[in-house]
Amino acid sequence: MVPDLILTDVMMPVMDGLEAMRKMRRLDLLKAIPIIAVSASVGTDDQAKSLEAGASAFLSKPVNQEHLFREIGRLLELSWIYQQDIGGDMDEPIVAPPAAELLRLYDVAKTGNMGTIRELANDLAAGNAKFGAFAARLRELADAYDSKALLAFVGSHVEGKRGVAA
Repeated sequence: MVPDLILTDVMMPVMDGLEAMRKMRRLDLLKAIPIIAVSASVGTDDQAKSLEAGASAFLSKPVNQEHLFREIGRLLELSWIYQQDIGGDMDEPIVAPPAAELLRLYDVAKTGNMGTIRELANDLAAGNAKFGAFAARLRELADAYDSKALLAFVGSHVEGKRGVAA
């Protein structure tokens, strides 16, 4: 089975990504397969080395989902169709849960555990319908693995509840 696209880290144990890409490019089955190299190193020299080794594109860490999808679409000649309705009534006001629940959400958001965030969002929505829009936004951000926006969203509501008894 031949992949449609290869995503590789430049820094890996045993064999680094540059050597792995060079080896892949020597294989007839993989010569034309697009490769996206990913690295925490963002220098132009690192990007140039990756492209020279056989990468079709280079992304820096942390990988931005939008940039990754853009590169995948470009390399595979895909047009993405994005869901317009993310669920819930967009006119529905966002009502934040009590401070204690917000602080728990914030602590989990800091760990980046998106599965637990989704579970907590589901529990919130099931426990009280007035938290539906808040829970929908949590799920949306967790599904997008957008930890920065998730922390900002929950954090903004935590700030609004400072000094409120849980």
